[in-house]
Amino acid sequence: MRPLNLTKIWLALGVTLISVMVVFAVTPISKNGIAWSLNSLAALGLPLFLRCDSTLHVSTYFLLTLWFAQLVKRVHHNKLAVGMILLGLSVEFLQPAIGTRSFQIHDILANSLGILAGYWVARTPASLLLRRLDRKLHTADI
Repeated sequence: MRPLNLTKIWLALGVTLISVMVVFAVTPISKNGIAWSLNSLAALGLPLFLRCDSTLHVSTYFLLTLWFAQLVKRVHHNKLAVGMILLGLSVEFLQPAIGTRSFQIHDILANSLGILAGYWVARTPASLLLRRLDRKLHTADI
């Protein structure tokens, strides 16, 4: 782990984000039920490209990879990428196993594209955003 002042909070937030993603990923899509759907995103007034299933997969895995890349040292980014790919595969295999959705190869490809993008961005100065926020919040407490 990187030496951050609020590491436990950042880690808990990351685990919460993964939990929320998994819940949404295995929740049945319903056109008229309580379950969320891409149609419910239309009600929020989001543009069509943001309501695209592949866009959601790419952006979700991009953000998760970038988030956790900021928490671990750079030498562990390869392990993180492998772990994220395994997470995406696990979710895809879990969906038909519990009968909520079907296995989609294009979802795995979209997840992988998001992971690759997050991995790449984590190697830029953008990977310092959480460290800066951590410092600001920590100095505000003192």
